[in-house]
Amino acid sequence: LSMSKKAMIPIQRSYRQQQQFLADASHELRTPLSIMNTSLDVIELENGKDFTSYTKEVLMDMKEEVGRMSRMVQHLLLLARSDSGSVEFEIVAFDLVPRMRQWVQAFEAIANQKEIVLNAHLPRELSIKGDIERMKQLVYILLDNAIKYTPKHGNVDVIIDQQSKQWSLAIQDTGVGIPIE
Repeated sequence: LSMSKKAMIPIQRSYRQQQQFLADASHELRTPLSIMNTSLDVIELENGKDFTSYTKEVLMDMKEEVGRMSRMVQHLLLLARSDSGSVEFEIVAFDLVPRMRQWVQAFEAIANQKEIVLNAHLPRELSIKGDIERMKQLVYILLDNAIKYTPKHGNVDVIIDQQSKQWSLAIQDTGVGIPIE
């Protein structure tokens, strides 16, 4: 038993180093990605009216890719933090509906580019308690996957169903689906 514990020491040390690297890299990548996104906004704001349609398309593609990289980095950081047990939740009361509209709207350009119809079926309001940032991350991951795996001319539906004191969120798409197993 003590021999196996000794054998595990380098493995555990290597795992901790990988986790630290993942957290550090994710944290360090956030700033340049944020600067790139802001720079693209400035370029579009100052010169957008003079762009050709091709330049506008290239700029939109760049903004989408920077946004996608930013989301991936955010997910990596969350993963590193959750593996290390240092995820802290900030539970607050908020209306989910306006935030959900905003989060869905963030994916409309990507959906439109793939000619996917993105629908939100939401109640007028839904007051909940939770961590807004974690909820946003969950919705972004689900929408990103739904759009990624839905073919051209498909549909992605975001549905919030409220029954009494319970509510549910469903993101349905006409993509390939997830195998049952």
